[in-house]
Amino acid sequence: MRLGEIPRGLEGEIAWCSRDDEGMGILQAGGRPDQTGKVYQYMEAEGFGIRRTAIPDGGSWDDIFDSNEIDVLVTGNHPGGAEAGVEFARRVIRRNPLIDVLLYGAGKVEPRTVHDRSLYTAIWTQPGADYVERAVSLIRMHRQKWNDVIFLRGMVISQIVDVEGRINDALAAHFRLEPSTPRGRRFEEYILENPMYMLEGKKRALGSILKDVGLGEMWTGMSGRISELQGKRNKLAHCEVDPDDTNTFTSMGKAYTYDRNGMREILRDARLARQRLLEITEALRERA
Repeated sequence: MRLGEIPRGLEGEIAWCSRDDEGMGILQAGGRPDQTGKVYQYMEAEGFGIRRTAIPDGGSWDDIFDSNEIDVLVTGNHPGGAEAGVEFARRVIRRNPLIDVLLYGAGKVEPRTVHDRSLYTAIWTQPGADYVERAVSLIRMHRQKWNDVIFLRGMVISQIVDVEGRINDALAAHFRLEPSTPRGRRFEEYILENPMYMLEGKKRALGSILKDVGLGEMWTGMSGRISELQGKRNKLAHCEVDPDDTNTFTSMGKAYTYDRNGMREILRDARLARQRLLEITEALRERA
């Protein structure tokens, strides 16, 4: 899921906000300086230090999201209009389902995709151009949920399951079978989702297919990365909250320990694996 080029003349910046063991990346694209400054005032009042970097004039959105940790996107004044802004927000969340988005200057977004109905992330809207209060509320909500270790564990498990689902998408793309067709539905239900067909076999099949069609380099290291994610998911699923530290999960006499930062790192690894699988799926569709 590529995001395309940054429109020429679009002003904005990335702010990395950090304090102690908490960090947050805020991307403001098309923001008003007076509103942006007030958002930063809130973060500074909460004890965050802020490092600001202007987005380039032109360039690629994909480069921005690949090279920066973005947790919250505040955007408006899209050159293509409000509907184009909504579509951009949907593409951002599909690319990284952990980002919360505020669209200012836009009306209510009618749920149209699974990402719009997500329990984990949100597309918020603000009808006018004064978005400070709405942005601060979104940031507060984001901080609250991502500092909750119970929520984090659930996200780790669900995101790694989602990575496994992206392998199914890649295989379906190669065989040009859409779930909306009877043949595609049978392929999905009886083969891809059949518990008798283990993930290890699907990984090997996908790796072989990519090699056969000249895309083998896209699979380099992926099998091991996915196996490592599976192992961490399985261990974390059997952990319990440490009675001595309620911000930590442990199991097997503390042989395995996961705190907030550790779980965020797993989520980052899962996001990168998911992104690579999305790229593989697009490449296979083009080769089909």
